[in-house]
Amino acid sequence: MKRAVIVAVLAVVVLFGIVFGLHRYQEDQVHRKLAASADPAVVVSDAPVTTVNHAESSSAVGQIMAVQGAPISSAVGGVVESVGFHSGMKVKAGQVLLTLNAGALPGQLEQAEAKAHLAAIDANRQRGLYGVKGTSQANYDTATYAYKSDQAAVAALKQSLAQYTITAPFAGVAGLRTLDAGAYVHPGDIITDLENLDQLYVDFSIPQKDIALVHIGAPVSIAVHAGDATRHVTAHVTAVDSHVSMKSRAMSVRAVIHDQAGLFPGMFTMVTIESATAKPVVTVPMVAVSFNTFGDFVYVVDRSGGKDIAREQPVKVGAQFGGRVEVLSGVKPGMNVVTAGQVKLHSGDKVIINNAVSLEAQS
Repeated sequence: MKRAVIVAVLAVVVLFGIVFGLHRYQEDQVHRKLAASADPAVVVSDAPVTTVNHAESSSAVGQIMAVQGAPISSAVGGVVESVGFHSGMKVKAGQVLLTLNAGALPGQLEQAEAKAHLAAIDANRQRGLYGVKGTSQANYDTATYAYKSDQAAVAALKQSLAQYTITAPFAGVAGLRTLDAGAYVHPGDIITDLENLDQLYVDFSIPQKDIALVHIGAPVSIAVHAGDATRHVTAHVTAVDSHVSMKSRAMSVRAVIHDQAGLFPGMFTMVTIESATAKPVVTVPMVAVSFNTFGDFVYVVDRSGGKDIAREQPVKVGAQFGGRVEVLSGVKPGMNVVTAGQVKLHSGDKVIINNAVSLEAQS
């Protein structure tokens, strides 16, 4: 009987020990997991800080211009008698584009010419008489003045009449024709746009800080967007303005385009002008740079303590090119910076480097 009691007591003690041990083991596992999750390592990718040779550049918005181009308008009003061009037609300098009804001006001109002719006869007669003392100085002066006055009236009427015939000031390609005979034209109305497409230029402005990049003959790269495609053409600087704008603190520049096929005046372009010489600059991948209220910064991977620690490092950045950004201060070659996973990071976090796959999607 006693033996049975002892066995039962031992069994209870063993069972209690097993239950207690299992509970303690579970508590230890929970404590270990909590301790591990309190300071987890963040998986990131990194890249080295490198030095590359880079030519300084400046980008600007440009507009394509023709060697000659102007909207052709009328200085006077009147009814259209005839139109001397078609839409898109090549015209010569001096070619008649439009003729307006001049009303009574032709008759007034004939009358003035007849009066001027009579004044010329009278002036010649007075000159002959004055030479033989047959008339007074006053009569001679009056006849001479009348002749010159009538000549001036004829010239003024001819000038007025000429305004009713609109001619091309230079050779070029006419724009759309929107007028026909019988239409009324008001003073200042645009007849058509005339563009000389023999040579195209691109006009753009560069900021004051980049003026050193510009000189006559400097190469210029032009990007022209047409739908989803972007066409790149080259140009060379042919003229630089004589002053910097007081409003924009920029200087106007003009460059001649070499391959102008498919380009037209008025097109919007992106212009890039580069320095002729390249210099070494410190760069990091553009995705490595983050921003907060205090400015730009990167996470530098610190391996000095035997573990990889990410430390926030303020930087001053410069030009961007080819997916990289110039760093003016803050890092130097030999360092590594985090390129993906920054969203999960705080300065001082342990990191695990994994450059096998891009982590940008996970960040």
